Amino acid sequence: MEELGYLASSIAHDFNNLLTSIMGHASLALLKLPPGDEARKHVEQTVKTAEYAALLTAQLLSYSQQRFPAKEQVNLNQIVADTVSLLGPVLLHNVLVALKLTPDLALIEANPAQIQQVIMNLTLNAAEAIREPDGKIVIETGRVTFSHNNLPVVVDDNLLVGDYTYFRVTDTGKGIDEPTLARIFEPFFSTKSQGRGLGLSAILDIVRQHAGAIELKTEVGHGTSFTIYLPSSTSPLVYQPIH
Repeated sequence: MEELGYLASSIAHDFNNLLTSIMGHASLALLKLPPGDEARKHVEQTVKTAEYAALLTAQLLSYSQQRFPAKEQVNLNQIVADTVSLLGPVLLHNVLVALKLTPDLALIEANPAQIQQVIMNLTLNAAEAIREPDGKIVIETGRVTFSHNNLPVVVDDNLLVGDYTYFRVTDTGKGIDEPTLARIFEPFFSTKSQGRGLGLSAILDIVRQHAGAIELKTEVGHGTSFTIYLPSSTSPLVYQPIH
């Protein structure tokens, strides 16, 4: 693991240098484009995406150096909207993404780049799971209060009583079968024909760092739903294990 940390740190540094060049050239291009030019929105999106990639690079450096990224009070609705905007060009054309954002959500204490990474990975996974031409992904946000009587079944063994802000990614895809379900949170496990990564293992780690929880519902042939519960910053939580 120490050697992997050194490797990740080295790659992150080199990648960050490339991002600096991309951001610099894109920013210079913006200066030369007149207001109203149709190309401006594409270059602005390039700058925004590169900035997000730089945040992920900083996060990778933090992991390799055993440091946790700083948290701040953030608006979950804004992060969801920004992430979907970033994903627009890469989502399959036959996938409809619908947002159902609850207004006036409580803020959460979180690292925005990490939460954006979770939303992005879950949304891309949902898009890949959809095979029908009229597939749909719904991303919704909301707020819930858990008491001793309504604690959900989550991936981890326990959850705290209190107020949570959540987002849910639901797809109309093929669902997850039992053998896959038993392994999806393993590091480097993937059902994709190409590419390997930490995937859902990294998502679980991020949610744990934020004292949150993951609720997973799936049925073969009828889609999958991931709900990420994150503590609302306005409410203290009380320890209550799930039995």
